[in-house]
Amino acid sequence: MTDDDRRQIVERLAAFATPLDRRDWESVAAAFTPDATGYRRTGRAEIVATIRAHLGG
Repeated sequence: MTDDDRRQIVERLAAFATPLDRRDWESVAAAFTPDATGYRRTGRAEIVATIRAHLGG
C-alpha cells in the first residue's frame, strides 16, 4: 500500500464518518452503489436500514 493509497482511504473514511455522526442517511446511502453488499444485505437501502438500526435510528 502506498502513502497515497493510505491518504485516500483516510479521506474517504472521514467523509463517511461525518454523515454517520449527523445521521444524514441520504448521504450515507450515497456512499454505496445501488447493488452494494454489506452487513449481510444487498442494496443501499437495506444496508442503510441496518446501519440505522445499529446506531439507533
